[in-house]
Amino acid sequence: MLEKLKKERIKHHYSCQLMSNKLKISKSYYWQLEQGKRRLSYNLALKMEMYNR
Repeated sequence: MLEKLKKERIKHHYSCQLMSNKLKISKSYYWQLEQGKRRLSYNLALKMEMYNR
């Protein structure tokens, strides 16, 4: 699942910084999500889905 976060971000040509700005979270928090060091909340998953369409 977390591998998919990075693949989708790259597919849409988003940087970690851009994605974190869109989600209103810090860049380090987003990076930790991609690395599996943080758990993805349901609300954040919904926000991500909106930007990856």
